[in-house]
Amino acid sequence: MTIDAIRRMTPEEFRAAVDGFDRRYVGDWEAWLAVEPRAKARLFGQILRKWQATRPKTMRRTRSEAQHGAPFLEDLLELAAEPLDRLGDLTVLTVAHRTAQQSQALADLWALFSSLPSDGTASCVGITKAVLLLTDGRIGPAFDSNVR
Repeated sequence: MTIDAIRRMTPEEFRAAVDGFDRRYVGDWEAWLAVEPRAKARLFGQILRKWQATRPKTMRRTRSEAQHGAPFLEDLLELAAEPLDRLGDLTVLTVAHRTAQQSQALADLWALFSSLPSDGTASCVGITKAVLLLTDGRIGPAFDSNVR
């Protein structure tokens, strides 16, 4: 599959898309990139809820906040560590040339983050937003109104 939405844009259309990017996300990214490891699960949840990653479903919470059973957000992040490591330096620019190991890592992350809601299954929007955060933007939608 080839994703070439940006390639089909004129320079003016691309500039308008960038200019239309909600500036609130900048603060979210700055907070995410500066978060202490012990606060990562809490901020992960806060940002994804703000981004409405699992709407209309209720998203899982950290162990201390939860009114649901396991897994908790800390558990999901712990389970994501190994597939994220297997991704290595893969980016949206190099994903077409990924290895079988990297493809499996993406599939593992997809399966893992499908359980972001406390009940039911996450859509592709929630899953890709979670992966976008955890890869510090290397993998995920650039303008996700048409996530696939």
